[in-house]
Amino acid sequence: MDTNNVIPRACKNCRVRKIRCNREVPCSNCVTSNIACQSVGQSRGKRAVPDKPSPGRLATLDPIDHASTLAKHLDTSNTELETLHQRVAKLEQALKTVLAQQNAGREKPAEKSLSSQKVKSTHHVPLANCTVPFEGDSAFDRQAYMASQIPELTLREAARSPTIMDELKALQSVIQEQKSVARSVSDKQNPVQLQMELVPSDFVLRLFRVLRETQSLLFLFHPVHDLAQLESLCQRIYFPVNPLSTGELTVFHGVLYFSMWETESTARSGLEAEEVRRYRDICWTNFQAGLEAHELVAIPTYENTLALTMAALDAQMKGKKMLQWNLISSAAKHCLALGYHRNYTFAHLPLSESETRRRLFWHVFMSDSGLSLTLGRAPIIQDYDVDVQPLTVSKDVKRAPWDAAFRSFIQFSIIQASIYRQLYSPSSCKTDMLERQRVVMNLAAQLTQWYADWQKIDCSNAYHGQIFKATFSAVDVTYYSVLTLLHRGATSSNAIVDISPDCFKAAKQGLEAHLVFYPQAVSLGPGAESMYAVWILLFTSFTPYIVTFLHCIGSSDPADLTLLRRVLDTIERIASSVDGCTRQYDLCKALYRIAEAFVESRAMELGRNAPQLERALNLSLQNPLIDDCDWSYFQSDLDGWSGEALNTTSFTLGSRLDSYLN
Repeated sequence: MDTNNVIPRACKNCRVRKIRCNREVPCSNCVTSNIACQSVGQSRGKRAVPDKPSPGRLATLDPIDHASTLAKHLDTSNTELETLHQRVAKLEQALKTVLAQQNAGREKPAEKSLSSQKVKSTHHVPLANCTVPFEGDSAFDRQAYMASQIPELTLREAARSPTIMDELKALQSVIQEQKSVARSVSDKQNPVQLQMELVPSDFVLRLFRVLRETQSLLFLFHPVHDLAQLESLCQRIYFPVNPLSTGELTVFHGVLYFSMWETESTARSGLEAEEVRRYRDICWTNFQAGLEAHELVAIPTYENTLALTMAALDAQMKGKKMLQWNLISSAAKHCLALGYHRNYTFAHLPLSESETRRRLFWHVFMSDSGLSLTLGRAPIIQDYDVDVQPLTVSKDVKRAPWDAAFRSFIQFSIIQASIYRQLYSPSSCKTDMLERQRVVMNLAAQLTQWYADWQKIDCSNAYHGQIFKATFSAVDVTYYSVLTLLHRGATSSNAIVDISPDCFKAAKQGLEAHLVFYPQAVSLGPGAESMYAVWILLFTSFTPYIVTFLHCIGSSDPADLTLLRRVLDTIERIASSVDGCTRQYDLCKALYRIAEAFVESRAMELGRNAPQLERALNLSLQNPLIDDCDWSYFQSDLDGWSGEALNTTSFTLGSRLDSYLN
């Protein structure tokens, strides 16, 4: 057999490596691996390859021709190998694409389910945690409930009147209405991360120019010290050298939001309204997104505390007391952790930095202590634990009234917290009657002195004098409301006879002050009316209305009923424009209807029990010119009186007056 027709065997290297050999000499695998190809046996045969010489000719080829042949063969092998690699790469890419699409199809339902679960667990409050917020005895709701439990409304005489019982049930249904506790800083939660879209720097510069020229309320009324503090923060935001924290970004957008909210209501700002509105919405979104971050509540820093305080102020301006308490409590805990309530914390700080942090602390302290009496809860920061210096009053005569008002309300909040601690806290229940009266006298003297000092503040030269007057003109209503609560705490009894005349007097003065100042707020516009409703009615316990209600029940005085009706009409108007006052209106309306039903029932009861002749007796018809008339005669028992001494025409006139009235 001709050996040239025998199929050659694979080379030794391919057999050892267990790979396919093309059975040429040298084979392509050995050429690629750059190793010597070792054939097996003597056969050098190969399958017909037109361009390749036969093994017999290899021995006779010239070395140069042999090298040229090998090089040509190597180029061909490399080209084939490169083509093979490209095909494999394309197959791998196609396979990855197919697998990715299949995995995406399988994981899409799982991801959707996981996303829903995450939203539910993060932003959804379980039903077991939705409880009615606790409020102490000094809170308005609690005072209303206690007013409905007085003996006059629980006696059998009151139980006979279906109207009284129905109104009592209506009052209790309003009081017991379930309100879920807000678990987050906003009513509408947004699960997105903190947006990093910044307001254009040129607009921020123009806004800063307006703030500098107009002496913005941001530095007079808010816990931001001055424009230099805001400019420094702006440099860190737009030219970050170090990584920015969530607190810094949140504070920055919160400050811009409040600034634009102020300029939007000022026609002379020089900024386009549409531009301000668009960038304000961006800042509000970023501000809310930052407040939803866990870092703000968990980590006590100056920026986090300032962000929480500004959010609490926003909640207060919108009438959300419980949300404000949640935010300001977190800020107060940060202040305690940072030591802002102690003087030695500021001993080694620069003056400007010390003033900035002290201003923030006193804002937190004032809000925390002021809410204690309104909500009937102990403040987070106790005044006996504070020794930091008071806020410095500016030497600028135009800014000084704002600083003086701020310091005055800090002192007012201290008195409010003292009233709660000594008269309404659980520990005060052990205080005897004499000690409670001594406490009331002492605190009443402090409150009277505070009111006298407040009236000495001159705001004639203050920045934004009209806004100052509109903001603080109704302090009288707040003063009499707190004074009423103070005298109401003189006794732990719920009986009307135990309420002091000073308490009734303060309550009447408070309602009359409200009737005086509310029309003034209405005349200043919707903004002033809304501010009055939030700052005066919601954040000052409106106890004067309840105490006047109790006096009306005890004395059946129509004048009290008229006063309650007039005040209720104003609260109804406020509730129509301010959502936060709706609940207060419902409570006051229920109290008024109870008083009205009780007075009418008492009048009917007295009319049935009295002699018929008494209904025609009208002392105002007696002749005042009769000097020898013995008026004590009419104080005697009328059962045996015949009425012959009276002119019969007086009875006729009395009947006519009754007919007109009826």
